Amino acid sequence: MSRVWRREAGWLIGLTALAGVAASVILDVQAAREEASQWQKTDLRVLRWLELSEEEWRQYQSWRSLIGKPLAEMTPYEVLGIYADDAEQRRRFARENARFMLDFYRRTMEFEQIYREELGKLSGEQRP
Repeated sequence: MSRVWRREAGWLIGLTALAGVAASVILDVQAAREEASQWQKTDLRVLRWLELSEEEWRQYQSWRSLIGKPLAEMTPYEVLGIYADDAEQRRRFARENARFMLDFYRRTMEFEQIYREELGKLSGEQRP
């Protein structure tokens, strides 16, 4: 009787462990899908903001993943322009990068001016 009980208990423990592993895998898959969905939403917002097509965004992502760190600090326009198929594409991405960087610098300068004003208020003196 005890052998039968041990065998059944062994099966029960094994099945319980297997069920736990299966549940863990299912939860991990669901979490990965949710995370991928969030990244896709973020990617869509970025490519719309940058006015890139989905194909251009995929090309940028693939070049970036292949080459790695040197491209990580470059704008998508720079990466796409460097690896463009022809001079017309290269010029388009150069123009878009120039617009992007001008907007970035303008926003940076506006922020810097507001920061200095707020710093002056906090320190009790108004800075030019």
